[in-house]
Amino acid sequence: MKLKQWLKKNNINAREFAEKIQYQSAYIYRICCGAAIPGKKLTNIIVRYTDCEVTPKDLGYKEKERCK
Repeated sequence: MKLKQWLKKNNINAREFAEKIQYQSAYIYRICCGAAIPGKKLTNIIVRYTDCEVTPKDLGYKEKERCK
């Protein structure tokens, strides 16, 4: 599931999500729009926070990585 879909499903906007994971909201918005691919550290934070509903592949990585 894409991050944008996850946010909508959970009634959270990009700004609120960014505050919860302590990242800049502009960067989270760019990830949601597909204009940026997060680094490994942020990818792991997003995957953990969403309980693997958003995967590294959903965030733009080509190889499918396992959820941890």
